[in-house]
Amino acid sequence: MKVIIICWLFAFLLSSNIAAAIIHKIVQQKNQITLRCPHPVEGKVTWSREKDGNKTDLMTIEGEKETTHILDPYKRYTALADKSLFIKRVYISDAGRYLCNDEAAVDLTVIPSGTVVHEATERTTVTLKCPDVSDNQSWRKDARDIQQQSR
Repeated sequence: MKVIIICWLFAFLLSSNIAAAIIHKIVQQKNQITLRCPHPVEGKVTWSREKDGNKTDLMTIEGEKETTHILDPYKRYTALADKSLFIKRVYISDAGRYLCNDEAAVDLTVIPSGTVVHEATERTTVTLKCPDVSDNQSWRKDARDIQQQSR
């Protein structure tokens, strides 16, 4: 009985598709970035971006041929030999979820140049100071307003 259960479990694990976690990347605008597919790819690869619920195909790579599906007059989007997507001079508008062959690969956040980034572990208290000194300040997290504490 134990042998049958172990064999069944082993067969189940071999047949399961284990999804790779989405990579979260943050880049300052005007910098460059390379986005990689979550798994090794062969054959044709199509890179897309999801933003505000809309999916846009950006580029298809098949062999040595690159086909760009968007207006890209400055040739900011190119493919690397491993079919990664290379973006030079990233703009705020490049933010979004990037898909490699319709599989989520990277959530890209683009922040303005000169922005100070502080890393903190989860459940750590962080104090953020706003450079704007007007009474018109507001803070948002995950598209929701955050109530400010008075001091």
